[in-house]
Amino acid sequence: MKLTIPLYQEKFSQEGRDVFFVRPLFFSDVEAVRPELRRSTDSVRTALRKLLQKLAEEARHDALAWRTQCPELSEQHVSLRLQLKRRSVETRFLFAVYQQGERRIAFTPRLPALAFTLARGESLETRAEQVLTAHYRKLEREHGEVDPALDAMRGTAWISHLDLDLAIEATHVPPRKKDRAEIGSFEQMRGADELQRVGRQLNDLYPDDLERAVRREEPVSELLRLLEHPDKRPLLLLGRSGAGKTALVHEAVRRRIEAKGEDGQGPRGQVWLLSPQRLISGMSFVGQWENRVHAILAECKRRGHVLYFDDFIGLFRAGISASSKVSAAQVLKPQIEKHEVRLLVEMTPDQFRVLNELDRGFADLFHVLRLDEPAEEENLRILLHVQRELEARHQCRFSHDVLPTALDLMQRYQREVAMPGKVAGFLQQLAVKHRNGAIHRFQALSEFEARSGLRVMFLDANSRLSRDMVTYGLRERVIGQEAAVEALADVVAVAKARLNDPERPLGSLLFLGPTGVGKTETAKALAGWLYGDAARLLRFDMNEFVDGASVARLVGTLSEPEGLLTSAVRRQPFATILLDEIEKGTPGRLRRAVAGAGRRPPHRRAGPHGRLHQLRDHHDQQPGRARSPGRPRRRWPRAARRRGLRAGGAAFLPAGVLQSHRPHRAVPAPAARADRAHRAAAAARGVPARGGWRGGAACCRWTRWPWSAWWIRASTRRWARAPSSARSSGSSRARCRRGFPSSTRRCPPSCT
Repeated sequence: MKLTIPLYQEKFSQEGRDVFFVRPLFFSDVEAVRPELRRSTDSVRTALRKLLQKLAEEARHDALAWRTQCPELSEQHVSLRLQLKRRSVETRFLFAVYQQGERRIAFTPRLPALAFTLARGESLETRAEQVLTAHYRKLEREHGEVDPALDAMRGTAWISHLDLDLAIEATHVPPRKKDRAEIGSFEQMRGADELQRVGRQLNDLYPDDLERAVRREEPVSELLRLLEHPDKRPLLLLGRSGAGKTALVHEAVRRRIEAKGEDGQGPRGQVWLLSPQRLISGMSFVGQWENRVHAILAECKRRGHVLYFDDFIGLFRAGISASSKVSAAQVLKPQIEKHEVRLLVEMTPDQFRVLNELDRGFADLFHVLRLDEPAEEENLRILLHVQRELEARHQCRFSHDVLPTALDLMQRYQREVAMPGKVAGFLQQLAVKHRNGAIHRFQALSEFEARSGLRVMFLDANSRLSRDMVTYGLRERVIGQEAAVEALADVVAVAKARLNDPERPLGSLLFLGPTGVGKTETAKALAGWLYGDAARLLRFDMNEFVDGASVARLVGTLSEPEGLLTSAVRRQPFATILLDEIEKGTPGRLRRAVAGAGRRPPHRRAGPHGRLHQLRDHHDQQPGRARSPGRPRRRWPRAARRRGLRAGGAAFLPAGVLQSHRPHRAVPAPAARADRAHRAAAAARGVPARGGWRGGAACCRWTRWPWSAWWIRASTRRWARAPSSARSSGSSRARCRRGFPSSTRRCPPSCT
């Protein structure tokens, strides 16, 4: 049923800005005040649809007919002088006048219940003064002081019309009286009511609340073509979080509405967003939620609606209880296989991998539409468009250096979300916070500091942060541990200089020492200095994770994806993770993947062969090897010798071996001293020092461990077996002047 509803619209100033007031003429309980006229009208449209749908379900439609009437109206602006008990008030009202049979009826939309008739030839001004004066004098007697200006025009006002398309059932179905004694028998559910109860209609968001997909013409056109295809094959939008999957769906909804030339509220072809948990909410008995799902599917099949899920994996858990093992996905699958209902799903690659593990047949039903992250130039153009829209909506102004700063911060410190979504969300947060104001680069840095805890001097490439400042700040809390403080300062300095890999953690440190020397306190000091709060330390006691199921408890499984570690990092991504007493934890792939690469390992196995590559001190582990005179014996910790553990992204380092800033390298102490001497001599001569372990590359292209017959290539960090001619005893090997073992045909002339 197509309806036309007359509206009263008013523009006035509130708190220094213009706002729009919208109310239906024959309604007193529906109104909206928004900064934009279109947003006010859309809000009234949504409220009207729900109210009229409820009135249409009644047995009699008297109230529905009265509220949906649309006579031929004429509007008149009248200035009135109202004589109250103690004072007179001059106000201005808008009156709507229409013909009802032989009579003329007039009323002001601000007081829709106060309607009066006009006799033939009677003046509207005179009759309105009489009616309103009597009305406000009655209010004075009942409530005391009144102010007629609250009901008068506050600015400019006019009458407009709104078109609605309402779906009303041809026959009335009376509600069945619930009988709680009939356990197991349920009343017939209406799919339209259940959709309204558990779903959200995206068509109601048209036009202002729908997101825009800028410069995505090709995927939007492909999605529209697939949504209109006669074969209702389920569609799957596959892409990383932030790549624009939701914006793509919203843009498709917008274009479908504009193509139909309606307000998007037609009874057919609507897009409904459903949550798996809301599908089963309020269901007490076995079989109730199945009845709801079948009613929704029948309604969608009849009306041609599109079911849209943004958490499809949740369907495999929704509905499972102690008394039933049937999930919502199992109820939905037969309808999807028959292509009777149109389904639209968005997923990340990780979620799609989980779907294949749970039900490969279900995953094969989908037509996959991949949405990749745009190129750098396209990202910049999209974000410029987003920035202009935010400026127009929130009346703010971005300076020219805000967008480059946001791009730099998001690309470096928020790698888990794709572009352009992460930067667009950050700009929107700035625009909302600084509404009606100017936004500069410092506001962007301060906002990211409030989000992450990282200091502005650490985030800002233009600010100076010396290593001495870091050392001084850490020494105030960590006393007597100079080596640990220097190592922490190195990590912060390398991260400040942006020499670290943004795909990995800022640093992986291994603190060795007996109980009570301050290992945990040092970690708290680092969290307090780096993030401004020592509470940003996520501590896990590895004494509690000594069995084989510990990895699943920390990182989750396919059935329970939220682990203790992963959920903590997801809630607080900017934090220091402390694995306390790690040598007591179960050996496995967790420490290598999380500490070294900063990401969760797969649930099935680690690496192509399921093994861990360990670095061992072969000089001390191989029997019969003689040590140099005066050099202390290098021994591994007992747990490391017994289990071959690896932690913090590096092997346990024995005494006399230093750790480089690259987590998997160990430098012999004599070589490190020679490297420092070489750098000091180069600095005295005023020339740059080339190569070296701390510079990130070895002196020679191929460098051999002094206690092993294995070679490591410094450029690619890959292991290779040394030729038999090069595997000789340690005493007869040649060494370059910087202390590294070398070969004359492999070392450059400057080293030999």
